[in-house]
Amino acid sequence: GCTVSDCSLREAVIEANVDPNAYNDIRLAAATYQVNGTPLPVTGGTRFQGVGNTQTLIRGDGITDVMTFSSGQQLDLINLGIDAMGKRELLATNDNRVSLYRIRAPNPLGTIEAREPDEAGGIGGSFSIGESEIRATIICVDKRRCATFDSSIARLRVYGTGGIFGANVTEVSM
Repeated sequence: GCTVSDCSLREAVIEANVDPNAYNDIRLAAATYQVNGTPLPVTGGTRFQGVGNTQTLIRGDGITDVMTFSSGQQLDLINLGIDAMGKRELLATNDNRVSLYRIRAPNPLGTIEAREPDEAGGIGGSFSIGESEIRATIICVDKRRCATFDSSIARLRVYGTGGIFGANVTEVSM
């Protein structure tokens, strides 16, 4: 198994994915965790908890997304920074529930999305964002599925109830 002293972030995610019905807890120390090549494919309910949004950073390579989440369960990102270096920090699909609490996403070129899969007919996820500083664009499928409190968000794009393939799109720059 994966232990704190000998486990990479990718190995921790792979181990957490073994039982997609379990809620997994991945605790991250103060460090920069580099994601290269392929996104971290989270497939079950998981909490990633850092020690602070400037001390714990998950960083991409600028070529690929950092994390995908497609289980229809809960994903919690707490007390950490995430930067895909201009790509997508997070793509949550298939009716996921995503909570971002005390998150820092400093790159204005990135996106954090809760939406349908790339093919039509999927169900977008939902966001709850609290006490966070988000410079990336937040993308939600429906305003009823996107809640924020005590946060700084640079751009928010909300698609109408028809999803990203529907016609209603509202974008707000703050």
